[in-house]
Amino acid sequence: MKLAFKSGFIIERANGSAGNFVEIGRTTPYSEAQWLEKMNAAPNEDKMNEIELAMDFYLDVLEDNGGTMSFNDGIGELKNQKAAEDFQLMISLLTAIKNAEAAKGLGFSYVDQTVENGVDYTYRVKLVAPSTIYKIESIPFSIKAINNSDALKNKIYIKTGDTELGFVWNEHPDLSGVDVERTINGKNVKLNKAPIYAIRGSDYDGPKRTGFDEDSLVNYQKYTYRFYAQTLFGERVQFAEVTGMPRDRKPPQQPFLKQPQHAQPDEVHIEWEMQAPIAGDFKGFAISRSEENNGTFTLLHDKLLPQTARKFIDKSFLMDKTNYYLVQAVDTANNVSSSFPVAVTLIDSIPPSKPIFIKGKIDSTGVVTVDIKKNPEADLMGYRLYRSNAAEHEFSAIKEGFLSIDSMGRDVKTVYKDTVTLKSLTPYIYYRVEALDFNHNTSEFSDILKVKRPDKIAPTTPVFKKIKSTEDVIELQFALSKSIDVKEQILYRKTNLKAHGKSIKF
Repeated sequence: MKLAFKSGFIIERANGSAGNFVEIGRTTPYSEAQWLEKMNAAPNEDKMNEIELAMDFYLDVLEDNGGTMSFNDGIGELKNQKAAEDFQLMISLLTAIKNAEAAKGLGFSYVDQTVENGVDYTYRVKLVAPSTIYKIESIPFSIKAINNSDALKNKIYIKTGDTELGFVWNEHPDLSGVDVERTINGKNVKLNKAPIYAIRGSDYDGPKRTGFDEDSLVNYQKYTYRFYAQTLFGERVQFAEVTGMPRDRKPPQQPFLKQPQHAQPDEVHIEWEMQAPIAGDFKGFAISRSEENNGTFTLLHDKLLPQTARKFIDKSFLMDKTNYYLVQAVDTANNVSSSFPVAVTLIDSIPPSKPIFIKGKIDSTGVVTVDIKKNPEADLMGYRLYRSNAAEHEFSAIKEGFLSIDSMGRDVKTVYKDTVTLKSLTPYIYYRVEALDFNHNTSEFSDILKVKRPDKIAPTTPVFKKIKSTEDVIELQFALSKSIDVKEQILYRKTNLKAHGKSIKF
């Protein structure tokens, strides 16, 4: 850097991307007298300080900082010196970006006034005096000369808050160090103390956005903001001007909804409470209804209820559905607060219709499957299944399949399974079913379903009671099998124990 400041820089240009570079100018840093002249001519104290900072960096570079070095402490001293020099360089580069005069004073600025609009150019910078120690490479930079007054414009997105405004913008690749100004009492006032920079890690690959916000504003008053930034050439440009208006975003207090009452056969009475004091911008109430507590609620009236309303009568409720109600408080800025949804318990004394069995069967393992035809009622909660070993005996409840009130509308269970023993003298098993709604109204019993067991038991054995023999007649008296499913009884006779017997069926 000392070599560059002492000898200066050469600026070369080539048309397009060709390598035929031609020298078009040279720059050298200001002399000490020139630095002082530019400081005195600065338009304000901030600009003067920036020029002075650049001058100090220039003078520090020219000053020799070397000397003897201890091998015990020398490495640390070198590291500290290198860190200090890197920091000074960073500050000087940022200052040159902010202040065109500072950049020019360091020899970091050159204006090419011989370009043609629409032509591509490639530039490179070289040192006037070559280094005897390092090989210094010039990195070319290509650009198209375009006169575009909107090239540095950047869109500002406004977030409206309560007594505050927020601003967000996507970073422009040619701008940095944003300042925000607003007119206060007829003067443009800078709102941020330091330029706004976005600092991120080198591996960051997400959205590149920056923002600014101002609070303690007056709601419904318009504010105009101007956004400025620095180009790489130290030019301060305005890239956006926006107008925003903060609004009331504070919702009214939350209504407390009491338990709705099914007061009349065709009326549900809804009441709610509001704690005093009521805000001055309160506007009114909205009542809505849904079949689910987290579903879509439908407004029950066309206009807001007045501020003094605390009751509402719903005559359009659904008798065979679940009815959840919601009360919302609305202010003049259309901010809304909602009560918790509450369901009404409807007075329903009408039971479901008599259920009907479709079929029933028993498999070889004793598992019974019973199918029920689904009832048509919308508020059907489910079925209760009963069983008995005889149609004239008392039936016992064995299965229930009920929905919860929050699952109303889902499919009701209509297929039930039971397990019975197959080793029974009763050939049939009997079932009845009753239907219940969500108000626990119970239907009459279904007709009895008679399901036949698979026959796995042999008939009881017939028993001889008395035998009477005469000269040519044998009289046999016996008790027949008592099993009710006996198909036939067979009498066998033998004249020789070793011979096959003959049978007589009766």
